[in-house]
Amino acid sequence: MQNNLADEQQNWHRRILALSWPVILSNLSIPLVGLVDVAILGQLSEPGYIGAITVGTAVFSAIYWLFGFLRMGTTGLVAQAFGARDADEVNLTYARALLIAASLGIILVLIHKPLEHLLFSLFESSESIEQMAKEYFSIRIFSAPAVLISLASIGVLFGLQKMKTTLFLTIFLNLSNLSLDVLLVLVFDLGVKGVAIGTLISEWASALLGLFLVAYHINRSSLLKISREALFQKKQFSQFFDVSGNLIIRTFFVQIPFFV
Repeated sequence: MQNNLADEQQNWHRRILALSWPVILSNLSIPLVGLVDVAILGQLSEPGYIGAITVGTAVFSAIYWLFGFLRMGTTGLVAQAFGARDADEVNLTYARALLIAASLGIILVLIHKPLEHLLFSLFESSESIEQMAKEYFSIRIFSAPAVLISLASIGVLFGLQKMKTTLFLTIFLNLSNLSLDVLLVLVFDLGVKGVAIGTLISEWASALLGLFLVAYHINRSSLLKISREALFQKKQFSQFFDVSGNLIIRTFFVQIPFFV
């Protein structure tokens, strides 16, 4: 009896470890994108480039961590539906998360000028560094819908326990970003602009790949047949925002030290 309990406990430990390590690596995806940008510009002789990218990536990391509820909230709701073997609710949760992610991403793009003014007012840097950082921001901000859609897709993959698929998506994002940065910065000598364009392209490519990977693991036909009435059910939408609201508040207070 004791041997059976010990074996069962050991199996659970292995299961938890198998699910955990891809999650840990995947959570590094957003800051890793910025680190790759800094590493590539560090190969150039102008030190101001590094300062500009450091400021720019700090701004984006703070923004995107604030919207982390799109991943965490989606993961919880999808996991519940997956455990209940409710494939329709998995699809509906993903559709709602995509709708919210795309809407928030478009809003970020539309308000990027006042957002830029607000965020950069929090940093103290030289005029030249701030100018380059703003150039980086003004280009990369157009991948905001892609990044938020990717968060929703990753949330679904986590909820479906497709951890290695998520890790593959993370590796694709960082390798494509690295390749484009090398090409645009070290070959075409585009500097900060090249890094921003490379990151923009890689984040959109990663978002499209994420959509494909999720579609591969769920019932694609039923996803396309979702009705407006089912999608906008008040109870399910309020449940999503009830979960997300607490996560937003928690993340906001976590981010405050980076700006003071």
